[in-house]
Amino acid sequence: MDDRNPYAPTKARKVYWHHPGVYLLILINIIIYAIVGAIVRKRAIVAPGMCLVHKKRRRMWITSAWCTFGLGFVLICLDGGQGLRLGVGVLLILVSILLGIITSRIVYAHRIEPTRVWLKGCGGEFLDSLPDLPP
Repeated sequence: MDDRNPYAPTKARKVYWHHPGVYLLILINIIIYAIVGAIVRKRAIVAPGMCLVHKKRRRMWITSAWCTFGLGFVLICLDGGQGLRLGVGVLLILVSILLGIITSRIVYAHRIEPTRVWLKGCGGEFLDSLPDLPP
């Protein structure tokens, strides 16, 4: 993290998008959806900037997710056949996975075209600081 320039771009990331209608294939078969989704998805590489406060907040949430995962793993290992620790441990691991996925995401693709990428997940203050698009 660069303390001198808090708005320095983070690591470049790939974002993917496919038409929302592809999700209907989940009703047929999730494997078919995964295959078709991987074939028709569009990809873009972005390097979103984050202020120092949001970088620290993101790092804190990722650390919390890993700690929750570790606690769940320890509870599973310490289960003496009672089942209670096993259940709580599995629940903690599932919660940690969801926590990690949701809180570590910086931006996500809303739509991708050959010359444009629409992103979501940016804060209102950041969006207000950008110049207006030319007509």
